[in-house]
Amino acid sequence: MTVGTASKKHSSPPDVTRMERLLLERDEEPLTDLVAQEITEMGIRGPFLDVGAGTGVWVAMVERAGETACGVDVLRSVLSEGRKRYGLATLVLGDGSRLPFQDGAFRWVQLREVIEHVDHPRGAALLSELRRVCAPEGTLRLTTPNRLKYAAPSRQIGRAWAGLSGRPDDLAHVHEYWPWELRRALSEAGFRIDSLRYRAPNRYVPLRCLSAGIDIRATRAP
Repeated sequence: MTVGTASKKHSSPPDVTRMERLLLERDEEPLTDLVAQEITEMGIRGPFLDVGAGTGVWVAMVERAGETACGVDVLRSVLSEGRKRYGLATLVLGDGSRLPFQDGAFRWVQLREVIEHVDHPRGAALLSELRRVCAPEGTLRLTTPNRLKYAAPSRQIGRAWAGLSGRPDDLAHVHEYWPWELRRALSEAGFRIDSLRYRAPNRYVPLRCLSAGIDIRATRAP
């Protein structure tokens, strides 16, 4: 399949949500090299599934690397834009908790900045479904905001207390996870964590556990 090049300027229809608008209008051309580099560094092998794929930049770059890839998202307009930008035919409209794929169909599954947009029970259902479609000993890559970031002393007290109490800065986030909570959720879903890294450290308080994001690589347990 031919992967096209993302154009520099995009527009969105007037009736889309804020999240859709951000994805539709984002210039992804600067991202492609960074994504391709990360794919190489992580050693991603297909079949690859990206849940919450957006316009499919990860799918496009995995395919460019010669691997089979597929993306799923709930936003029809964003998937349509991705098909135009990258020439992708493997973007599927669907809910991550009810994936239209066979058991064990993918060697690598990715959930990048998605799980925080649903409540805890739906998050558990999402992880369970990812385990179902992940091949035995296959890999899950998950990134999400780190709820501990609100404990950084550099934050305003009111906003810090709100975040720690479960009211995130980003109104689109339904449930942000504590690191230990995420470990437990993955274990209960049937994944074994291989690595947990903290991303985007606080520049004022260089404690990694207070970084803005969590990046996990896990293996599907037998």
